[in-house]
Amino acid sequence: MLEAIFIGLASFVYVEILQDRGMIFNGWCNLMVRMGYKWEWFTKPLGLCVVCNSGQLAMWVYLYRNWNDYDLMQHIYFVCVAIIVSKISTFIYQNK
Repeated sequence: MLEAIFIGLASFVYVEILQDRGMIFNGWCNLMVRMGYKWEWFTKPLGLCVVCNSGQLAMWVYLYRNWNDYDLMQHIYFVCVAIIVSKISTFIYQNK
C-alpha cells in the first residue's frame, strides 16, 4: 500500500505543481484547457483533475502489478488510498 501513497503524492505534484505557470508541464495543461469540456472525459485523467489522475494511475498500476493474484477489495482500497492522499496533499498545499 506504500505504492498508493507514492502514486497520490506523484499525482499531486504533477497536477498541482508542475502544471503551474512557468513550470515544465504548463504548455500541456494549456493544451488540455483549450480542448474544453467536450474532451473532459479525456483531459481530466491526463492532468486537469488531481482526483481523476491519481485514481486512473492507481487503477492501472494495481492491475499491472497484481494481474496474477487480483483481489477486487484490495484494488478498491489501493485506488481510494491514492485518491485520499492526493486530496489531502492538495488541501494542505492550497491552505498553506
